[in-house]
Order: sequence, then structure tokens, then C-alpha cells
Amino acid sequence: MGKAWIIAIAAAILPCNIVAARTVSHVTVTVRTVGVGLPALAEKRMQAGIQTVGNHVLLARDTQDLQQRQEEYNRTLNDIVNRVLIGYTVERIQLIPGTDTQLQVYLRPWGNTVRAVRVVYDYGAVSASGKSYMQADLQPVQAVAENALIGLPIDSLDWAGNAVQEILTAESARALPEFYPHITVQPGRTCVVKAVFVPKQPVIRKVEIRLHSENLPRTLFWGVRRHLAAQYLSLIGLPAAFVRRHMPELQEQIRQEVQAQDIVRNYRLQVLSSLQVGDETAIISLQPHTEKYDVQGRVYVDMGRSDTQGDTVVEGTLGRKWGGSSELFISGRFTPATLRWNGLLGYYYRWGPDTKLGIQYETFPRAYYIWFTQKWNDHWQVRLERNLKQKENELGIQYRPHEYMGIEYIIAEKAQWVRLIGYM
Repeated sequence: MGKAWIIAIAAAILPCNIVAARTVSHVTVTVRTVGVGLPALAEKRMQAGIQTVGNHVLLARDTQDLQQRQEEYNRTLNDIVNRVLIGYTVERIQLIPGTDTQLQVYLRPWGNTVRAVRVVYDYGAVSASGKSYMQADLQPVQAVAENALIGLPIDSLDWAGNAVQEILTAESARALPEFYPHITVQPGRTCVVKAVFVPKQPVIRKVEIRLHSENLPRTLFWGVRRHLAAQYLSLIGLPAAFVRRHMPELQEQIRQEVQAQDIVRNYRLQVLSSLQVGDETAIISLQPHTEKYDVQGRVYVDMGRSDTQGDTVVEGTLGRKWGGSSELFISGRFTPATLRWNGLLGYYYRWGPDTKLGIQYETFPRAYYIWFTQKWNDHWQVRLERNLKQKENELGIQYRPHEYMGIEYIIAEKAQWVRLIGYM
């Protein structure tokens, strides 16, 4: 309101020549400072402000009138600019009349100027590892803040502060699009920029470590699992989109940490790792793998079974792979209730990761079996087995709520029962 009033008075006290042969159709403004540099942001704002003043005072004026009364116009423009640009004083104004009038304004800051900028970030409840990724993303913000503020008179932040906040907010949002930035500027010779970041929804609320091991005992990797669980609980609270954007770095970090674990390093094991990010859950999957050998162990308990084979069995298996799809294996089963050992020798062929067809011989009851297994997904599997000696079939439908445990419902020729399986 004050600026418009000043400009209106200036236009009123400077009459124009009605019969003008040549009038001003455009005003080109140039802003320069004396003795100090001028931040690009401030220069743009100053130039826009002085352009508005120049247009109101000079447009449509007779160029001859401008030439004859140049000192009067200079004094008027000097007075207006001094009132508009707080923190600067007009050193001199140079007016070059013409249809494209040149208005050159030379300014000098008065009072103290900003000499340094300190950016303070508030990450809220984000973990230390999450902060490290955010800090890396925010590195350009410091330079933008310095370019926008250093050299500005402290008093000029009354009118330039909002523009500085806007540009820093936009830069912070560009660097961290998954957070809402709130920027405040505290004037001073060392200007303090405070940036508070609020995560956008959805955020990670749960981290799962899943172990998919068909070749090695899962208990060997309990320490690896526990280490990763403790390390990557730090993802909780971070926006899901932020974690997805940093997935390449996180996956490489997980890979290196897995390879550094004693069990993996000492035995030169191959462990594939991956990271999946949902809207609220991050899943780290580990898949130990061997090229030649297969070592497995399990314990199962049969409930509701009426025969005399024993309800609890401990089983261990050693297999030798070849050709990528074939495996020859030997197993040993121990039944604590009867103190009986049972040996198995067999072979199976695998189609892809989920389908197996095999044959095996058991020392007790000295019979051959043909079996087939098909996995539907990570939780469900169906098993079909035929005893070639007794000509009996057995169907098992298994559900695995966890990689260490399974529940199988078994339908045989003469009975049905439930088997609880623990995978070692």
C-alpha cells in the first residue's frame, strides 16, 4: 500500500508532455552493488521491485522531457528506491533516456550484512542411519542457503526473508520429496536456517527378516538374522517412498553386512540377499545357497496317529547335487520313543524352484517310495507319496507360518493326523 502511494505521488508531480514526438515504451533496469556482492535471489527481487517503480514513473514519458529534467527524475527515483529497499541505500542512479530507457541503480548496503550461514536440521524421531541418508540428500541445501543469504544486509531480511524461505523450502522438498519441510530464517551476521522435516505417509512400521534355506540348516544363520534385525529396525518411521528410493544403497549395505558375518566369511558361503518395501513393511530376505551339497535337519511330532511308529522323529539329510536339477541324498531318522534308527537313500529331480519328483528306499520297513512335492508359495505346499511295497498312498498339505515351523495335515489310506514340523 505504501509503495503504491509513493509511486502515485511521483507520477503526479512529474507531468508528461502531451504532444510527445518520442515516448518511453520500455524500461531496462540494471542493479549493481558497491563494495559487496549481491546474492542472485536478492538481485532478482530488487530488479523486479525497481522495474515496477521505473515502469510507473517512466513509461509513456516524452524522451526529450526526460533528457531535460533528468536530475529531477533521478531525485524522485532515488527517494522511492530508498524507501522500498530496506537495508540498502542508493549510491547513485544513472538514467539514459530513449524509447528503451536504461535505468541503472547502484546500491550500497548499510548496517551489518550476513557473513555466514548455518543450517540446522531437525529430523524428528528418525534413526541415526536414516539421518545419514537424509543428510546426503540435503547437501545441496547448504550451498543454496549461502548463495541466497551471504552479502545481504541483515535488515533486508524483513522483505527478503520470505523469498529466501520459499527458495529453501522448494530446494528441501526437491532433495527430500518424501518429507514436508518447514523452514525458518533467523537474521544475524551468522544467519541460522532451521529446517524441520515431517515424514509423509505411509511410513515403515515393521521390519521382517526372512530366511529361505533349503540347502543349509537355518540355525547356522540365527546370528546373521539377529544382527540384521537389530541393524535395520532403524527403517521404522521412515517414509516407504524414501526407503524405496534408497533401495540400491540399502541392498548393497545389506549384502556387505551379510558377507562380513563370521559364519558366512569363515565357510565361504553364498548368501543371496534382497530387500522388499511395502507401504508399511520392509522385508529383508536371505537365501543361503550351495553349488554341490545339501544339508538339512528337522524334528516332527505326529498328533492323532494311531500306529506304533512313534510320534516324535529327528531327521537329518545330506545330499549331493549335480547337473543343476538332480540330487542324490541319504537321510537318517531317529525315533526316541522306540530308540529306533531308520536309514533312507534316494534321488530326486527338480523342475524350477518349486517342483520335485523323487524315489527313495527306507531300511524300515524296507520299502520303496515315490513322492512328489509342489510349493504354491512361501507358505503352502502339497506332498503326494506312494508306498510301492504296500501299495498305499499318502497326501500331505502343509502350511508354514514361519521358516522355522510347519503344520502338515496328512491323509493316509487308513488314518489321518496332524504333523508339527520344526526346521533346523
